[in-house]
Formats: sequence, C-alpha cells, structure tokens
Amino acid sequence: MPDPAPTPRALSRAALTELLRPHEGPLLSVYLPLQRSFPGSQQNPVRVLDAAREAAEKLAKAGLPAAEVQARRAPIEALAQHDSVTGHPADGLAVFQDRAETWAFLLSCSVPHRVALSDVFLLRPVLRGLHGDRRYHLLAVSSNRVTLYQGDARGLAEAPRNGLPTSLEDALGSELTEKSLRLRVGGRTGAPPGYASHGGESTREDHKLDVDRFHHALAVALAERLRGDDAPLVLAGDAPHISGLRALLRLPGLVADGVIGSPDHRGAAELHAHAWPLVERTLAERDAAVAAAFERARNHGKTVDVLDDVAAAALGGRVRRLWLAQDRSVPGRVDATAGRVVEEPGAETDALEELAELVLRHRGEVHVVDAARMPTRGPAAAELH
Repeated sequence: MPDPAPTPRALSRAALTELLRPHEGPLLSVYLPLQRSFPGSQQNPVRVLDAAREAAEKLAKAGLPAAEVQARRAPIEALAQHDSVTGHPADGLAVFQDRAETWAFLLSCSVPHRVALSDVFLLRPVLRGLHGDRRYHLLAVSSNRVTLYQGDARGLAEAPRNGLPTSLEDALGSELTEKSLRLRVGGRTGAPPGYASHGGESTREDHKLDVDRFHHALAVALAERLRGDDAPLVLAGDAPHISGLRALLRLPGLVADGVIGSPDHRGAAELHAHAWPLVERTLAERDAAVAAAFERARNHGKTVDVLDDVAAAALGGRVRRLWLAQDRSVPGRVDATAGRVVEEPGAETDALEELAELVLRHRGEVHVVDAARMPTRGPAAAELH
C-alpha cells in the first residue's frame, strides 16, 4: 500500500527517472495550483482534500476495493498538513501514485487543477517545469550563510536545503583548521554573526585553506542536491567565493556570470533583480541552440511532425528530441503493434503523454512548450537520431 505520509520534494531529472520505471496501475496523477500569499493560501489544504476525494471517486469507479481506495486516498490527504501547503506554499504540487507508493513534487510554476487515472503518469506539466517554465536556481554564498533559492520570472523563494550546509562552520564543523583562532562576533542588529581571526600570515593561510575546503564541501553537496537538474544556476557572493565554486562545479546549468557582492544583507527581491537578466540571456541562448538544431535536422530529413510518424519513431527509440505543445491534447493511445496513434475522442488518456513516456524511456529529451515556440504547427514534432 502507498506510504501514508509522502514528503514533497523539489523537481529534478533524477526524480523523473523514478516515475519512468514500471509501475502497477491504475496510475494516479494529481496537479494542484497553490496560493502563496494570505488569505488565498488558507484554501490550500482544502484544495488538497478536495483532490484526495476526487481521486478516491475515480479509483472507486475503476473498480478498486473500498479498503484499497482508502489506503490510496490517505497519503494525498496527509499532504494537506505539510508546510509546503500550509506554511510556505510552493506555486504548485504534483502527486503521482501507483499501488505501492506515492510521490509528491513541489512546482515553481502554477498548474491547472487535474486528477487523472491512466496507464501512464501524466508528465507534461512536470516536463514543462524541467524545460520550459523559465525556472532557475540561485545560490547565495558567504562564509556566514549559504542559501539556495529557486524561482522564475516572477521572483525567488528559498528552496528546500536537502543536505546543503548553512555556512562555512556548518560545512567543516570540527574540521576547522586548529591554528586559526575564530571568535564569534556580532554585527549591527539583525546582521548575521561572523568571525574575527588573529595570528598574522599563518592565520590567513589557514583561513584560505578553510575556505577552499568549504567550497569543496559545498560543491559536493550542491552537485547532489541538483543532480539531474539543468535549470540555470546563478552564483551570488563575493568574487573569491564565486571563482572558487566555479572552479569546482560541473553542473550543466551553471550560468557564466554571477551576482558579485556579499549576499548577507540582500533579500530575495534584490538578488532576483540582478540575476534574472543573466538567466534570460542564458535561456535565450539555449532556445536558439535547440531551434537551430531542429532546423539543421529538418534540412537533412531528420525530423517528423505527423503523429503516426512520431509514434513509430518513438517506439523504435529513434527520437533524439520530442517537442510537445503544452495546451494541445490527443485523446487516445499509442498502438505499439501498429506503430501509430489511435485517436479516441472523449478518452481520458492522452496519446501525447504516451509519446513523452516512450521518448524518455529511450533516453530522449522532451520539450513541452507554448504553441508559439513549437517548431511546426502540429501538437508534436520529433528530431531524430
């Protein structure tokens, strides 16, 4: 039976991999928009409970025994009390459930309310979160404080820490170089505590060693925290921290420029104002590169945009990059035997969702975009190997 109390997590490619492995159905997909500010946020728990009730109704209609319906309803209801819903809400919540497990993910973009039962998880809104919603991360670093933010064009909010150290002292603990004498000192009211050092050249060398080790520990923790996530990452901090981390980080989303200057007294709004132009430029460069790759492939006869052709290529593992229109749907399914899309008007299943899963299972990319950013006019297009 599903875990009675799933913990919502940040979205990542690694998490997506969990959803692509074989599951025992029927599979439940729930998307919930959440309100961040008061008083709208007071209705978030009600929305979760309403979704749990709707999910139970669909499971019962599918013929599941009453005991199993209740066992699958309980984990969703439990989310109504989680801090990401009641205290510090995300923009949205995605819940996926098979007969054994429940997964919950925090979204940095709003999504339409949807509760669906199908043979596959409905992943397009999640994929948009990974590729198309202009999401980004910002890491604010000083010796006194480390904060990871996530956001989009609208602004930044603190992200779950999930193992990231909170400061140099937290990262190194008892491993701080013994030769250095550090005294806890207070700044002006409300300022974070800092360190004073005494000991001349030897102490300065020791401090540099501690900072280098701090950067290494932070880079390791950040690589694990953002594993499989290629959203842009902006570094904010004094130049030595930015250059030290940049030399160690091997993350695909690392933005070439950073926000220079101590972030200790900068709020999320100020950091976002400096970082968003850097993110916009990075995303525009990415979009241009991907669009150019599709055009090169089309010039060499390596693209298809007829649904049956896209389905055949996806089934054969020949799709390098699949494009799907966010607001389009094709009620029906992919017929693996015939190698085509079978449209079934009125069906709850969506053939585009099945195409996305097929491509991901064969390690292809899936880009969910607005219709205006589609490389062709149809609901799906594929760039082939």
